[in-house]
Amino acid sequence: MQTLPHGTAFTVRRNDSWQTVKHACTIKEQRIGYQTLSMGFTTKVNANVNKKMTTGRSFKFSHALCKRPAKSIVNGLRANDIGNPVYDTFVQQHDAYVTALGDAGCTVTVLDASEAFPDSVFVEDAALCLTGTAIVLRPGAASRFGEAAAIAPSLHQLFDRVVTLSGAGYIDGGDILVTDTDIFVGLSERTNKEGFDSLTKIVEPLGYKTHQLNTPESILHFKSDCGLLDSNTLFASQELAKTD
Repeated sequence: MQTLPHGTAFTVRRNDSWQTVKHACTIKEQRIGYQTLSMGFTTKVNANVNKKMTTGRSFKFSHALCKRPAKSIVNGLRANDIGNPVYDTFVQQHDAYVTALGDAGCTVTVLDASEAFPDSVFVEDAALCLTGTAIVLRPGAASRFGEAAAIAPSLHQLFDRVVTLSGAGYIDGGDILVTDTDIFVGLSERTNKEGFDSLTKIVEPLGYKTHQLNTPESILHFKSDCGLLDSNTLFASQELAKTD
C-alpha cells in the first residue's frame, strides 16, 4: 500500500488538456495481481445520450466478472522481472478481492481458471463491457492469442449483445480507459491503430467518443499510469502526461 501525502503533485486531464495539480486529500494506491471486468447490466444507450443518463456509468457497476488465477500465472507476462508471484498468496489476494466486490454491492461471477493462458486472470484485457454490450477484444501479446475467444461463451451467457472486433487489429483492455462519455486508448506493443479503429466503430453508436494516444515504451499498459478521479477527470503519471 502506498500513500501519497497531502500536497503531492500529480497530473490530471480536464477538457482535453493535462494539468499538474496538488491534491487536497490523501490518495491511497494498492497494486495487486488481478483485475476485474466490470459489467453494468443497463439498457442500450443511444448516441444522443444526455448527461443525466451517463453520469457515473464509468465507475458505478452492479455486476463484476472475475476469473480464478491459474497455476500457470507464475509464467505470466511482466514489465520487470522481479521474480515469480507466489501462487497461494495470489489466490488468497484474489479471494479477498472477490469478497470486497461483493461487500461493495456487486453480484460477482467467478469463472474457472484457464491453465493454457497464464494471464487470463486479468479479464479486462480480453473484453470491454459498456452499457449492456460486451466487446470481445484481441490482446496483442502472442501468449494471449485465443484468450478472448475462450472467454466469449461466458460473455454470451451474461449479455444479450456480444460483439467482436472486425479486421485483424489488436487491442488490449489494459490500454483502454473509459469515462462517462469518452474512451482513451493508448497505442502500445499490444494495441495498434487498426484495433483502435475497429473499437471506435463499435462504441460510437453507444454514445462514446474515442481518443488515440501513444503509450511510452517504459509503461506496460496505458492504464498502468492513469485512472479516474471522477466522471470527467483523469489522473496520470508525469511520464504518461507527456505523451501525445
